[in-house]
Amino acid sequence: MRLLFELEGRPALVALSATRTYSVPDIAALMDRLLGQRRRLSLDFSGECVPICDVQDIPLAAALVTAYHNSLVRSNIQVTRI
Repeated sequence: MRLLFELEGRPALVALSATRTYSVPDIAALMDRLLGQRRRLSLDFSGECVPICDVQDIPLAAALVTAYHNSLVRSNIQVTRI
């Protein structure tokens, strides 16, 4: 699952650190900033884009992105420790 925003009519990836975990408020604030810049946001679920249509969608979307991203970071940390 990836967070995308529209850039010049095309979806672009919102870059998150591959070594840092985030909190839900961190991701929600990032999403708020992007929406404040009049960016269209969506979530990419294995190639299927789900638009974030309203600010009321942000808490759930932020929780999903955070959980997925943090699980990837933690699994990468475990692999490097072996």
